[in-house]
Amino acid sequence: MSDTLVALSAYTADASVLFAKNSDRSPNEPQELIRTFPVNYPSDATVECTYITIQQAEHTNACLLCKPSWAWGCEMGANEFGLHVGCSGVSTREPAGHEPGLIGMDMVRLALERTQKAREAADLIIALLMRYGQSGDSGFDATEYLHASFMIADAMDAYVLETAGEYWALKKVDSVYAMSDALTIEDDYDEIHAGAVAHAIEKRWCRDEASFRFASCYGNKKRSVQMNSEQRRHMMLQTLKKGTTTTQDMIRILRTHHAGAKPFRKGSMQDICMHAGPHGCAMQTTGSLVGRISNGFATEFVTGASAPCMSIFKPYWLQAETTQLVLPMYAERAAREGWIWREQINRGMLKGAFPADAVEEYLKRRETLEERFYVQSDQLHNRRADTDKLTIVAKQSVQDEIDLLNELLEKREERGSIRGSIGFKWYWNKKNRTLGVRRPNEP
Repeated sequence: MSDTLVALSAYTADASVLFAKNSDRSPNEPQELIRTFPVNYPSDATVECTYITIQQAEHTNACLLCKPSWAWGCEMGANEFGLHVGCSGVSTREPAGHEPGLIGMDMVRLALERTQKAREAADLIIALLMRYGQSGDSGFDATEYLHASFMIADAMDAYVLETAGEYWALKKVDSVYAMSDALTIEDDYDEIHAGAVAHAIEKRWCRDEASFRFASCYGNKKRSVQMNSEQRRHMMLQTLKKGTTTTQDMIRILRTHHAGAKPFRKGSMQDICMHAGPHGCAMQTTGSLVGRISNGFATEFVTGASAPCMSIFKPYWLQAETTQLVLPMYAERAAREGWIWREQINRGMLKGAFPADAVEEYLKRRETLEERFYVQSDQLHNRRADTDKLTIVAKQSVQDEIDLLNELLEKREERGSIRGSIGFKWYWNKKNRTLGVRRPNEP
């Protein structure tokens, strides 16, 4: 589950492309920030994805992966060429496969590793879909069988690729686009699976070719309503103004709650910054990413934590070295533990364990800290600074975050009870007892 937004150069203040995504998943699922490096492989090499093994590419790109701790693939990420890809789980009328196969997150990583441009990435995902299909459990502590929609962007172009089983529709973005866990492409697609229209007519989802609409025919309308998909999509788009959108605007959108929300007392599927609870509100924003792309160079802002309304966005560049937040593949365990450590803030807020004045002071200092990050990252991005300068800022930003979080944690009071309704308390007490428990068969 997720909310994803892209704004092309005509919509942004500096003519860059902006890509923003929240990853909404199980509240106890750690989301690691992992970087990979370019690798050359022999022609007969294979790669073990989440469930199946496929042919490896002869070369893979350097990537930043925002990934669940148990999965090979990632829900969102970027590569050394400024390509950004993210996926969302969607429920459709087509049955979701349960057998081991490629899941949407595998396809995101494969596209990042193997392509440089947005159109190339879209073509690769379509080819993977046609060869391997999509199937397998993508849930953490509950089974979840879904199809995937993809947002794909580079420094020039962006595409939306939506799927339902083997069927797909592709649309080139002309200015700005948003997705929220539901099919959105109707008859405005640029390309479509050769059999998609005939299949919909055969299933009696439409009368004829003239009445065919991809989302209307293949989408699960009931599930979209339950997820408040259209409402969340509208929330993302309504605040954007042509020619003025900045990285800060995208971050503010990812932190959005609906009017009257009580995020630490009641779960809701109406928020971009999603907070979990009982009664169908089982998803939490567990990680966030905003990418600024121009001329093949990209600056990433990542949280490495849940609840962007309380977490801190830090800058990172693939040209920089690893940091205490963004780690290499061999340090996945440390990346997982880093997410769990930051989760103390969210769990403390649920208990009301932080005094109100401490939270207020924290948020003020967070704003000051992020404003400094924006200024520094703009300067480094605009002059495409070298590795040493990028590394210094990336590492210092994480250290500043750690220092600020530690100061807030030192003010934590011992509160024994989750606030909210009986059901809300029961839900989060259960989650607290199982925080840190690995998914079955997780490495």
